[in-house]
Amino acid sequence: MFYDGVCGLCNKLVQFLLKEDKKQKLVFCSLQSGKAREILGTERVQKLDSLYYLKKGIIYSRSTGAIQIMRTLGFPWSWLSIFLITPTFLRDYIYNKIAKTRYQTFGKYDCCPLPDKHTAQRFVY
Repeated sequence: MFYDGVCGLCNKLVQFLLKEDKKQKLVFCSLQSGKAREILGTERVQKLDSLYYLKKGIIYSRSTGAIQIMRTLGFPWSWLSIFLITPTFLRDYIYNKIAKTRYQTFGKYDCCPLPDKHTAQRFVY
């Protein structure tokens, strides 16, 4: 999962996912990292307006990425994949509204917070 490393909401999401990902399937990478630029390309990384989820060579973004991440967690979170029947433009409209105000609502860090020693192996730089 690629996320905006300075976004308060994104960091709260990462902490939630670390807790809920019992099988430790997810690996995290901030969009500000060189690895994100290498994998996603400069254009995606510069915008910082979406999370991205790379699964089996496919890059999912925005609401589809978030739903795919929840699906990876398994039950009970996988039930959220039912929202995939909602047209993407409607899901992304809501996603974009939240993304637009996330810094004002959830805060912004000066730099990407470092993971603790227990979760560091789940992060890629």
